[in-house]
Amino acid sequence: PSLYGDSGRGPWASVNFITCHDGFTLRDLVSYNSKQNIANGEDNRDGEEHNLSWNCGDPGDEGDPQHLKLPVKVLRARQMRNFFVALFVAQGTPMVTMGDESGMTKGGNNNTYCHDNELNWLVWDAAMRGQYDEDGLNELPRRENDSAGDSALVQFVGALAELRSNQPSLRLKHYPDDRVLQWHGPEPNQPIWAEEGVEDRLVCFEWKRLPDQPPAAAASMTAMAGASAAAAAAASEAAAAAAAAAAPAAAAAPVAAPKTFGELIAQPADMYVAFNAGHESVTVNLPHIDTNTHRWISVVDTSRPAPMDALCSDTDEAVAWSVQGALSPWLNNANASVLLKPRSSVILLKCKA
Repeated sequence: PSLYGDSGRGPWASVNFITCHDGFTLRDLVSYNSKQNIANGEDNRDGEEHNLSWNCGDPGDEGDPQHLKLPVKVLRARQMRNFFVALFVAQGTPMVTMGDESGMTKGGNNNTYCHDNELNWLVWDAAMRGQYDEDGLNELPRRENDSAGDSALVQFVGALAELRSNQPSLRLKHYPDDRVLQWHGPEPNQPIWAEEGVEDRLVCFEWKRLPDQPPAAAASMTAMAGASAAAAAAASEAAAAAAAAAAPAAAAAPVAAPKTFGELIAQPADMYVAFNAGHESVTVNLPHIDTNTHRWISVVDTSRPAPMDALCSDTDEAVAWSVQGALSPWLNNANASVLLKPRSSVILLKCKA
């Protein structure tokens, strides 16, 4: 905001992405420590060396899912979801590289410009069908370098897209200030910006639902224009008030209460987001709410198995409410808290009770 707040352009002018056409796919980002570009014919000399990637602790055959231990599979699946959460809760315009939403791999090749083959092609039937069994982890056999379709990941990304569409706080027209953004730590309103220790791997914040009004910096840009129109606006408002006083009072239309879980989470709400990048679980205390009028609803937790990792309007009602029932004793009381498991992220909505 300090750099671009006076430019007249909002957060939407920023394009945010985790991966793009150059570099690793998202799956390869969590599967390889180094590039695998032998197929390019340049003795692995081409392509970026600094990929900021991690194979999640598998020192052997990085790319072959048939030989991975279950904990590594679980962690890679969770890390992909964590990246997507970070992308979709950020202000700006999210960009998803085609194939990342279904877990496409290029076998660790981060510079595939010279390939017109399965290394670059998106195998649509695999992407849409998914090649994961019901636990969302164990991959079925696939061709070498084929797109690893993950229907559970597709559903997860779809749920995040729906959440972003429903919540205006994720699509601000103006740069955020302390009216709409509150930082937290293990305790509400107390962020800890530590350089080492548990806290430096913990990020918690809250997007608050407020009228979409420009912050002070943006408001100053339009102050003169607003002043010049003040007289005309005052006259118009006076005429409208007189007409309203003369007209019979109209009954306010009742607002229907949400009937389904999907309708409940579609309502604009305050949103609590937390990331635990550490290897230990952390319990954080939530901002206080009046439990007579509101309750915390857990919509995303990347540590939960699919389809409970991201809840949306397509989630089975029994599944969605069973998740809330299990968490309610911790989420909805005078000392509400949430457990962040290792390397996980959560999203809660403050919904009307």
